[in-house]
Amino acid sequence: MVYFIYLFFLFFRSCILSTGKIVYITSSNIDFLSTI
Repeated sequence: MVYFIYLFFLFFRSCILSTGKIVYITSSNIDFLSTI
């Protein structure tokens, strides 16, 4: 049971990290487009 919770935590954390990267990339692209 603890192992399952640990796996879920790792999966949840990786999802948050990947969404953060996507948001960071899109926001930097928007900044790049607005400077032109």
